[in-house]
Amino acid sequence: MEVVRSPTTRVRLVLAVLINLLCSVVYYGLSLNVVILKTNQPLRQRALQLRRRDARLPAHRADPRPLPPCSSSAAASLLAGIGISRVACGVLGIFDVAATYDLLFIYAAELFPTVLRNVALGCTAQVTQLGAIVAPMVVVLGEKVPFAVFGASGIAAALLVSYLPETMNKPMYDTMAGLEEAE
Repeated sequence: MEVVRSPTTRVRLVLAVLINLLCSVVYYGLSLNVVILKTNQPLRQRALQLRRRDARLPAHRADPRPLPPCSSSAAASLLAGIGISRVACGVLGIFDVAATYDLLFIYAAELFPTVLRNVALGCTAQVTQLGAIVAPMVVVLGEKVPFAVFGASGIAAALLVSYLPETMNKPMYDTMAGLEEAE
C-alpha cells in the first residue's frame, strides 16, 4: 500500500509497469517473429544464436535512460514491417530491445526507495510475464501487423520513459521521506 499511497511512487509504478509490459511484448514478440523474416533456416538459427549470446551484453548504464535502444528497436520493427531489409531490421530490433530489456530492470530499481524496491520490482516482473503471454498472440496476427504493433509499442514505451526522472548519478533513497524531500 505504501507504493500507491505516495503520488510520486504511484506515478512511477504505473509508468514502470506500462513500459515493462510494452517492452516485453516487443522483446518476446520479435524473438518469436524472426520466423517471418523470410530467410533460410541456417540464417535464422544464426541470428537467434547471436541474440541469445551477445544481444544482452550492451545493456549498461552508459545511456541515461533506456530510451535510445527502445526507440531504435521500434524504428527497426516498423521498417521490417514495410519490407525494408527484414533480416537486418529484425535482428537490429532484437539486439536493441534486448539491451532495453536489461536496462529496464536496473532503471526500475533506481526509481524506488529501498523500502519499496522489492514490491515495485515484483510488480514490474509480473507484468513482464504478462507481456510474454501477449506476444505470441500478436505474432499470429499476420505478416505485417506484428511489426506495426511492436513498432508502436516501442515508440509508446520510449515516450513513457520521458515522463520518468533521470536516475543516473543520483542518490538512491532508503526511505519514502528521503524520496519525497528530494522530489
